[in-house]
Amino acid sequence: MRVLFMAGLLAFSGTAGAGDRGHDYPTHERVRYVYECMATNGGRSFGNMYKCSCAIDYVAEHLPYEKFVEAETYVRGRRARGERGGVLREGERAESVRERFQALEQEAY
Repeated sequence: MRVLFMAGLLAFSGTAGAGDRGHDYPTHERVRYVYECMATNGGRSFGNMYKCSCAIDYVAEHLPYEKFVEAETYVRGRRARGERGGVLREGERAESVRERFQALEQEAY
């Protein structure tokens, strides 16, 4: 069952034959994004898998992978505690990157 689910996930992730359609994201990053997206949006279902795999394809078309990593870092860093986490939680750069990434995700959905 898990193998079939992963095969379906990869088939809809757009990584095979993507060519010039978008920026080259590693397959494991696309799969991780889809799994997290599905968990956030109600769990594993074909509808969620399709929606979330289309969302990462859209993000990949509009954002180079390096910028995606930076945006994910700031989004995840929002939950970081302590002084060191302040760099990821606060500041103009953190807010700006987070806002742009979240707006792009909203467009994708």
